[in-house]
Amino acid sequence: MKMTKKAITLSLGLVVMGSATFAQSLADAKKAIDAEQYQKATSMLKALVKSSAKAENFYSLGDVYLQR
Repeated sequence: MKMTKKAITLSLGLVVMGSATFAQSLADAKKAIDAEQYQKATSMLKALVKSSAKAENFYSLGDVYLQR
């Protein structure tokens, strides 16, 4: 029983850390746009649009396409 609890706790911890590593914010995408890293910004914004369909995410993604 102890081993199962430890395995579950470890797995859950790894998942949480992994998702925090890959999570991107709109601010990070805007920094990439300012640095003219349009490919990176596009991939970040596409991920944001898939995870949370907010108008600001769609607007920023469209803006990146126009700046290319």
